[in-house]
Amino acid sequence: MKNLLTSIETEVKRYIMEKGLCPKGSRLLLAVSGGADSLAMLYILCALRDELGISICAAHFDHMTREGASTAEGDMVEKLCVELSIPCYRGRAEENAWQNGNFENEARKVRYAFLQETAAKAGCELIATAHHRDDQAETVLLQLIRGCGTDGLSAIEPKMQNIIRPLLNLSREQIELYCRERGIEYAKDISNSDLHYRRNKIRHQLLPQLAEMNPAVCEELSQTAEICRAENELLQEQAMSAFEKLYSAAGLDFAGLQKQPLAMQRRIVRAYCLKQLGMTISFSQTEALLGLRQGAHIRLAETAFGFLKQGFLVLAAELPEWPQPFVNNEFKIGSYDLGHSFVCNAAIRVYDGKRADDMIWLPTDSLPRLVWRGRKDGDKMRVKGMEGRKSVKAIMNELHFPQQERTALPLLLLDDEIIWLPFLKETPHILPALGEEALCIQICRK
Repeated sequence: MKNLLTSIETEVKRYIMEKGLCPKGSRLLLAVSGGADSLAMLYILCALRDELGISICAAHFDHMTREGASTAEGDMVEKLCVELSIPCYRGRAEENAWQNGNFENEARKVRYAFLQETAAKAGCELIATAHHRDDQAETVLLQLIRGCGTDGLSAIEPKMQNIIRPLLNLSREQIELYCRERGIEYAKDISNSDLHYRRNKIRHQLLPQLAEMNPAVCEELSQTAEICRAENELLQEQAMSAFEKLYSAAGLDFAGLQKQPLAMQRRIVRAYCLKQLGMTISFSQTEALLGLRQGAHIRLAETAFGFLKQGFLVLAAELPEWPQPFVNNEFKIGSYDLGHSFVCNAAIRVYDGKRADDMIWLPTDSLPRLVWRGRKDGDKMRVKGMEGRKSVKAIMNELHFPQQERTALPLLLLDDEIIWLPFLKETPHILPALGEEALCIQICRK
């Protein structure tokens, strides 16, 4: 018996030291429910506290369930702590706290809030929970069923912030054996047998079936979590390094993002959402953000949007005000505002051969036949090097003209035919002779 108890305690000590869970001098708050796992942790850490150089106290949270049984468990935990000369802190849920919502999720939030508050009050740097290897295996399967990547398959981490799991390398069988050999009487939560909960279905139905194929399935799944955790840490470190280079006040450099491997793109976008919006996004939302095109947007939540703006992926609480469609405007000589930040400068000048995307030269007799108008569905124009006409939409797509600016761009028409898309394309036409007077039209932004 003594050898068995010592070997289990030694295994826990080895795991704690290997993972660096609690440095010498640490003060731990143990989350003790009264079940076999948490009571084993209480006794094991009591046995190891001098060797590890730590001090411990306990905390019990009463979920006010099972018609008073949970309160009786709290009384039992407090009595044991008195016998072990360990301070014990107790908390309880408000009555009818679980009337709405998912009990498991809500109970976990309230329980961990209590543990954090109690740890601060007790002067404890660390909180220890009694998760073990079988819990780890169940969590890997839960995450796999939900659909996840290596971050999800990392499952329960040995240490996350100030939460440690010193029993994560022990099996449920070892823990129950330790309790039996120690003579520890523990409470049995009948809700752990309720197959209404997905975790219980995995524990009582799926894992036993998997164990028929591989008796060491829990150990192997726990090993999978260990492998995924190490790989996830490496990938996340690389992704955050790339994120810092791509991120600025304007948003996320979208062209730079697309040069990254797909695995990095996904992580970078998720990191951006977490930083900018404080939210975790799903796989489908991640893919939608990566597939965005200029002018399009997706709604991530009630007040969270993703869109492209001037080459940057932007996440914000509301959408920007895109320009309204261009309103038809007469063509005239001089400098005048076309709206939507576009200004026209038109003058009769001597043609000097200079050409630019924001400029077009036309014979002077074109003047009375010109008009500005906005883009319409189905617009086409003649393009150099091809017969027939090409759609304006296709030209804008090929030249990556921002979607949100397309309806606001003024198009120049001659005799009702599009001859110029400022900044993009002009139709083949007869240029004035060098040194000849011509109509010079230039578009610029304010």
